[in-house]
Amino acid sequence: MSLKKALPLLIVSLLSSQPALAILPPWYSYQRTLQATVGASDCVRVSAPKPPAEGEKAYTIFVQACATPAAVGLKTALKAEAPYVVVKVLDRDGTEVPATDASSLDELKQRFRAALEGNRYFAAVSDRRAMRADFSVELRALVIRIPADNLADPYGTSNLSAQDAFAKVLNKDFAGPHSAAYTTAPQQ
Repeated sequence: MSLKKALPLLIVSLLSSQPALAILPPWYSYQRTLQATVGASDCVRVSAPKPPAEGEKAYTIFVQACATPAAVGLKTALKAEAPYVVVKVLDRDGTEVPATDASSLDELKQRFRAALEGNRYFAAVSDRRAMRADFSVELRALVIRIPADNLADPYGTSNLSAQDAFAKVLNKDFAGPHSAAYTTAPQQ
């Protein structure tokens, strides 16, 4: 095929690829995903991305919890970094929560419960195991609409299952070594 014939096909394929359908910078996209997932709790506030300080390359997003157990749980559960983003968890007084490892699997599960308690998408932390996971975080069978600039969607949103949206922002592997699986809870 000649370059003259291949060029239009290349342009169409690039414009219709998933990254080409979104022009929102990754730090805003990640902030909106945090807001739509963990920020769905009345106890959690997610800040707008703070631009990097001189010499830094990552934006900072602050996640503040209304109670210390929730803040410690969020510090454990949330990914601390994403592309171009650093996530810092604050307690209700605005003090950054230090990273600490859970001393046991039961404490790790309790931290997840505290982090997600009151979140409308959260169903339970269970002992169900999947592959190499030690426990499961069960999320309701709901779709989360994340405000974005998805040009493929008439409303500009990205629509993900709760399971998929939370898996984007929550850790999977922990010290111990322990790991979590994210799943959709059976409908009752």
